[in-house]
Amino acid sequence: MKLETDLNKIKKLSEKNHHANWSCRTFLKNNLCSV
Repeated sequence: MKLETDLNKIKKLSEKNHHANWSCRTFLKNNLCSV
């Protein structure tokens, strides 16, 4: 199903963004990387 594929893609992207934001906040101690 195409819809399921798209949902998985979105989920992976949001997880990647969350991890990047967490790393920025942790190591730089600011929210500049929040998207």
